[in-house]
Amino acid sequence: MRHETRVNLKHLLEDIRDSYSTPIEEVIITELIANALDSGATRISFFTDSEQGILRCVDNGRGMSRRDLGEYHNIAATTKERGRGIGFAGIGAKLSLLVASRVITESHGPRRSQSATEWRLEGPTRAPWNYIKSPDYVESPHGTAIALFLLDKNSSLSDALFIQNTIQHHFFPLLDSLLKDRILRYIYPKGVELFVNDKKIDEFYPPIPNFAFQVKLGKASRRPVGFGYIMHADSMPNVTPHFHGIMVSTYGKTIRQGWEWIGLFPKSHEKIYGIVEVPGLAEILTTNKSDFLQDAGSLKKYYRYRKAIQEGVLAVLRSLGEDRLSEDGASALARPFVRKIESALDHVVRDFPELEGFFGVRRQRGTGNFAKTSNHTGSDYLTGISQHNEPNEEQNALKQKLSDRFQSENKEIKKSNGKKEGIKKSPGIKISFEEFGSEDGCPLGRMVEDTIFVNTLHPFWQKAKDEKGEEYCTIVTVSWVLSDFLEEGHSSRDFMNRLLYAWAKQSIPLTLFSGKK
Repeated sequence: MRHETRVNLKHLLEDIRDSYSTPIEEVIITELIANALDSGATRISFFTDSEQGILRCVDNGRGMSRRDLGEYHNIAATTKERGRGIGFAGIGAKLSLLVASRVITESHGPRRSQSATEWRLEGPTRAPWNYIKSPDYVESPHGTAIALFLLDKNSSLSDALFIQNTIQHHFFPLLDSLLKDRILRYIYPKGVELFVNDKKIDEFYPPIPNFAFQVKLGKASRRPVGFGYIMHADSMPNVTPHFHGIMVSTYGKTIRQGWEWIGLFPKSHEKIYGIVEVPGLAEILTTNKSDFLQDAGSLKKYYRYRKAIQEGVLAVLRSLGEDRLSEDGASALARPFVRKIESALDHVVRDFPELEGFFGVRRQRGTGNFAKTSNHTGSDYLTGISQHNEPNEEQNALKQKLSDRFQSENKEIKKSNGKKEGIKKSPGIKISFEEFGSEDGCPLGRMVEDTIFVNTLHPFWQKAKDEKGEEYCTIVTVSWVLSDFLEEGHSSRDFMNRLLYAWAKQSIPLTLFSGKK
């Protein structure tokens, strides 16, 4: 019996393809792996045939029943909930229709069910598929195999080296022995092995010593929500192409790299590399897995995680003497206009709820607790483990050992941080000043934790200082920095206008607003 997907599938697939920042070949590989991981696979294998132009991806995950396999051909169908893994509705196989003459999917599912389909794109509105005899791609009792018969036999999808490089670039954390041991083993308890043409992709073993850190949502939290480490380029000369600044991943998938996204710039930023895995970020991950959702709720959660990551990274950078934060600069430049700008921010934030994550935090003297907190329960980074495997007593024991080991290993780093507990902080964003570059492209300022730092080496600041316009430079910098954190749909021009109005109103006599002389 012949079935058809009754939508303008080609148009939909092209829209999805265009939402990614990487070539479609990389997207297909990434999505095939993501869905295999979500199915509980412990082995994911790619097989290439450059002469015939065929690519196969085979995993030993849970597989699909015949009914689920039929539903899988619906582009809009998915039974997944956000945050429960990183795959999405079999997008890898569906996007393959754009580059393959036909796509065969075989799955060994529950109760020893076996089924297979052949799918193709015939014009913009027709994508017929039908059940076929299983081609025996899947050798294990359960799992899924997807075979692409490529339109272009010279496609990079038939190049084994391209596939290996793509895996190493997008799923480097899955190959990192330290991350696997410290955090990913609790998400994927049985481990994950990746193969290309039956050759296992080598793991990466971080050189020792490295500088590990935990990610915690607030000082009062006992349990970490992530784990990472920092290294120097001289200790890892053979793997630097896979690193660029600080890498953040979730469920083993690299999401962002660089120093810009985290707002930190080590003195030797071109030689300092790092990686941090935070599974909880999967809850706010976009479908293309290269960014985070831009609604107010997701942004608040992202800001909290970003701040927590900053705290962990900063502790290590300080211990290495690589941090650039300058408290001396803040005190030297402290002046009344800073308080006026901070007050204006407190007034404007009510109209931009996505920025509330930066406001309203007050630590009580002597307690180390926060007076205002979110709904976060303090659960650790093992949140979501039950989606793959229920933790047993052994895993729970290992989980406790992990927590104890972290506390021991990071004792010295915490001491080097130099932050005093029990210090009362006023709620709201703070403004400070530092020197972090004057070269072309260097930012006006940056956000670190709940403080906006103005770059006093920037030519704009230097010119403003010469003309006694530091206050004007500061308010422009503050609005410029925060506009990068606005919810999608909120205008940065509107935000700047409201902030400048609230700030200026504090400085101009009220008689001017009433029309009186």
